Amino acid sequence: MEKSLTLGGIAPEILNAEKDFAVFKDERRFRDLVKKSDLAVNPCKASPEFRQFDFWIGEWIAKNVQDVVVGSSSIQQILGQCVIFENWSTPVSSGKSFNIYDVNDKRWHQAWVDDKGIFTHYIGEVKAGKMVYIADTVIGGKKTLAKMTFSKLDNGDVRQFGKNSVDDGKAWTMTFDFTYVRKK
Repeated sequence: MEKSLTLGGIAPEILNAEKDFAVFKDERRFRDLVKKSDLAVNPCKASPEFRQFDFWIGEWIAKNVQDVVVGSSSIQQILGQCVIFENWSTPVSSGKSFNIYDVNDKRWHQAWVDDKGIFTHYIGEVKAGKMVYIADTVIGGKKTLAKMTFSKLDNGDVRQFGKNSVDDGKAWTMTFDFTYVRKK
């Protein structure tokens, strides 16, 4: 079984369900092996980098600064806890994003797509506890920097603040300021 770890491990539910292993389930060595195998099968689960954006996971109502509901969002972990998946909807539009920490370039990436035919690739990192994403994009025919910052608020809500720049970051214009409030 130790060798299986070097080959990617065996899912813990399979190890625990195997009748031939029932006599070993209470032994520390077996429990340790199951934990190691779980991490081999699901490497993102315990990696601290992959957990940096977990504060956004949940079921949310999004409100603007006037406290008006502007949409709802379901944020889930998928694909072995490697990807944070967003399912955003408003009365007039909907979109989805896939957020992942890339082990190759050591940065976060968000791929945003929506029902208006827009795709945006954001690249970011966590700075001072905030997720900061920036994208090079084109809006209204103009090269634009789009910046989003996600901040966990003291009460557990999440603020998502967006701004754009059409002059390579010299001046910024706010595009949105939402507070994600957990659905009860």
